Amino acid sequence: MKRTKARRLWSTFNASEPNEAEPNEGRRVAPAVLLSLVTCGATMKHGTRLGIAVLALSVLAEGCTKSRETAEAGTQTFRRRAANSEFTSIYRAAAPEFQQSTTEAAFAKLMEGIGRRLGAWQSSKPPAWKVFSGTGGRTVTFGYASQFEKGPANEEFIWRIQGDRAILVGYHINSPLFLADDLLGTRPPTNPSPQSGAPP
Repeated sequence: MKRTKARRLWSTFNASEPNEAEPNEGRRVAPAVLLSLVTCGATMKHGTRLGIAVLALSVLAEGCTKSRETAEAGTQTFRRRAANSEFTSIYRAAAPEFQQSTTEAAFAKLMEGIGRRLGAWQSSKPPAWKVFSGTGGRTVTFGYASQFEKGPANEEFIWRIQGDRAILVGYHINSPLFLADDLLGTRPPTNPSPQSGAPP
């Protein structure tokens, strides 16, 4: 009987709309008074656990939302700097592991190659995202289906959240319009065919 009551109150608290809920005999109880009900009398043990769980979920959800908003601001800053060719600013503000993975000159060359192949960024669909909390802190990953001036591309941003700052950990881009060798300028030049009348 105790379990039934606790289960009923849990589902009421997690309802998306605060409908009137049902107390002991089948009526509905508003979520605002749920915690006081579940901690009374015989239901106190189960209610306390539910209250702690609900509080933890609420704090977690709030933290994820704030982290995502901070990462979105980081993406906007990245796009503004990229549009102004401020590649040095992007690189120097990035995380140490990002800087260890490539040199400043190579990153600038990559971004210049993206600009040549795709043109200016125009828009992106709302991103797929995930938030991960580990020993290294909290990271937010965004996956964008983006449209550039000359064609589409898929972008991935990985941000580490430090307070109210988003630190770039990774940036990946893929498009049918380019190959990595083209962007980095390392593709071997094609041997031109001899022109008519020219010596072999």
